Amino acid sequence: MCISVSESNVTCSLSLYRPGTATALLINDTRFSLTYKQVGDEMEHLIAPQCQQLFTWPHPALPIKERNFVWSVTKEENKPLDLNRDDAGICYVDGSPPIFWVAFLDGVQRVLLFTDRQIVAIQCSRSLENEISNIEINLSLDAIGLSLVHNTIKREVLYIGIVSPGPIWMGRKTDRTTKKLKPMTGAESAALESAYQQHLIVRERDSRISGKATNSSIVIQEGEYEISFDSTGPALMTKPRPREIQRTHQPGLWCRVRRSDHHNQFHLKMHRIQLDNPIMGSRYPVVMYPVPLPSTADYKPFIEVSVVLRSAENSAVTQYKLLTTLIQEFEFRLDQAFLNGIIGMFSADVTNSFQERTKMLERFRSGDLAEVNRNLVETVAKGQGEEGQAYYERLMLQPIKIHLSFSLTGGHVEKKSGFQMPAEFITLFIKSIGVSVTEANDVILKLGTFERDYQFYTQAQLVAQVQGHYVSQVMKQLYVLVFGLDILGNPFGLLRGVTDGVKDLFYEPYLGAVEGPDEFMAGMSTGLKNFVGGTLGGTMGAVGRVTGTLGRAMAALSFDQEFQERRQAELNRNTGDFAGGMASSGRHLVSGFVEGVTGVVRRPMEGAKEEGLEGFVKGLGKGLLGFVARPTTGIIDFASGSLNTIGRAVKGDTTVQWLRMPRFIPSDGIIRPYNVHQAEGGLIFKHLKNGEYAKTDEYISHLITSRDRRYILMLTHKRVFCLEKGDVIHDWNIDWNFTIDQMPQPPKLDDKGLCVYVTDDDSGKPLGGLFSRTKKSKRVFIEDRDSGKWFCNKVQALWNIAHGPPPPSSTKS
Repeated sequence: MCISVSESNVTCSLSLYRPGTATALLINDTRFSLTYKQVGDEMEHLIAPQCQQLFTWPHPALPIKERNFVWSVTKEENKPLDLNRDDAGICYVDGSPPIFWVAFLDGVQRVLLFTDRQIVAIQCSRSLENEISNIEINLSLDAIGLSLVHNTIKREVLYIGIVSPGPIWMGRKTDRTTKKLKPMTGAESAALESAYQQHLIVRERDSRISGKATNSSIVIQEGEYEISFDSTGPALMTKPRPREIQRTHQPGLWCRVRRSDHHNQFHLKMHRIQLDNPIMGSRYPVVMYPVPLPSTADYKPFIEVSVVLRSAENSAVTQYKLLTTLIQEFEFRLDQAFLNGIIGMFSADVTNSFQERTKMLERFRSGDLAEVNRNLVETVAKGQGEEGQAYYERLMLQPIKIHLSFSLTGGHVEKKSGFQMPAEFITLFIKSIGVSVTEANDVILKLGTFERDYQFYTQAQLVAQVQGHYVSQVMKQLYVLVFGLDILGNPFGLLRGVTDGVKDLFYEPYLGAVEGPDEFMAGMSTGLKNFVGGTLGGTMGAVGRVTGTLGRAMAALSFDQEFQERRQAELNRNTGDFAGGMASSGRHLVSGFVEGVTGVVRRPMEGAKEEGLEGFVKGLGKGLLGFVARPTTGIIDFASGSLNTIGRAVKGDTTVQWLRMPRFIPSDGIIRPYNVHQAEGGLIFKHLKNGEYAKTDEYISHLITSRDRRYILMLTHKRVFCLEKGDVIHDWNIDWNFTIDQMPQPPKLDDKGLCVYVTDDDSGKPLGGLFSRTKKSKRVFIEDRDSGKWFCNKVQALWNIAHGPPPPSSTKS
């Protein structure tokens, strides 16, 4: 009989006995009779010499940790034993050889052996001892990335990166009152790292001059910070507060495997994992990333897994001595564009849906026939094979804290793709719910610890246990999803921000007072900053979320998918600084009015060009709706962007960026090794004039003309661009562009830069624009002549395709 007690019921199940059902098998391999009982039980039991018998708990209702077993040879009881653990010991009897006892696992049965033969005891307890590793393998990778590409539509869908967190600076007081090193603040770490890089440059310069490594100390001044470096590296920060400092570097992925005669150990650390969403027009460019740890917390890796397996002799049961995982607090953000991309990647092609259904039905039919034709012996053998159990002595999945955000807007379905049925179904479902109800931001889910000790589970049973645990945890916290909706201003997040701010106002000075007077003042400053950021910044963010939801609703009323995607792309390009954020919000306001007015004329003309009279009527309707919706959206986006920018500035939040720019896939669809230069150029080209040129041109290459990266030349298969970087928003604006057909001759490179020759209408003369064309040139200074020659050859090759090779230059005889 098995009794299981849960939160809501008690279940009793009756089944036939099988090995492992009993708590323990007691074996008395001695010359004495032994007595035993459960702690707290008045009745003792006797086991004769050279006998064995099964034992179960007389009082199974007690918690597992309170169940103990005692035994004795004489009237004096020995130390209570925990029968769930592997253990061994010795008991001395007056005038007789000592009695050795060993508790171990034999298959699925727990065995407690009493013997007076030392060789037998050593043999049974050999796998319980700590052993020296025979093999040890250490693997360390600074960074590794995985790119998921949908080659049918020539688009990168997902990028997963495991990267190093970068240098970590630790410090402690110079008087050694505290031995523990603590993480330095963000400003201190940035200054220390800048000084460290200067120190490396000085060391390298001095070693080149002297011809050998220098051992003298170097003092670097970085703003208000003064740092002293010795021959081994950073040693002391003397200003503004004296500290002994240390610089450490952690790899992105670290793994260690150890193997001994009876144990296998596996230890894994992933210090930072980030999932990037490279799909243009997505609400959240970054899907998952770790939340920065508090300044007072010790550094820990994002994911840590530790497994210890014991391989017992003559046993096929896998024994997990330890299996534990730790996942730090992280953000997880989903939007419709990302979901559509992933679903389209793994969905079946609708053009072959009939063939796919036919194959699926045939597989079901063949599987059913195999089940019918299988005999009883095979069925029993399969059932026994599926019931293989593993023993988990210590299983712990640490608590998880997730910041969840979801936005089921901002995505679209590729019309040319055959993978649009599931995505269209999701889009229809979202529209039936409504835009406002499908937005939530920074909703916190807290999932408790999953812990199991001394249990046997099959793989299916363990998965069911873990799944049931986390599902129940999520169901109990559904209320946070409701109170995290943006249409309500995310009151849950606002309350959390205010609460954390008030707590830091008192807690940070208290922590500083423990260290000293300087730390107390620093704690006062940090606590006051967090208090203002939590209250004022949280309020601004709540109002900004409400207006942002209204802006998305107004954009949806325009019934213009292109406008909605372009608007979302502009919102994603907001810079993290205050000036750039405010300037970007103002640009939304202006562009909303401009597009609303011009759309009344432009949309009917575009519709008539595509669908004739019917398209003209549709375009007229969209233009009239946009005349109202777009300016209103611009006003709301201006208010929302300004409030969010102010909130981020007050709270000191930073914007998480892509680990790398999205992969550039050329028109031939061939997936080549990642190229940073092409990825940068492809991304800039997609954003030119809100993506207008990306509809007609194909990016080929670009050239950065100088070190300040103020100007770049860009080449497509139709034209040459000269782009200038903005001062505030840092967008690329078109200075000039000319088609290849406008070039009467290839460009030339000289000492003054690259000269591009073009022809243009001579509109300055009377009737000149009707009958004649003038020739003019544009010159761009290029700092690196080799790069300029490379770009000039690219343009000339394209010019030769359009005009034919230039005639050879004539020479005088």
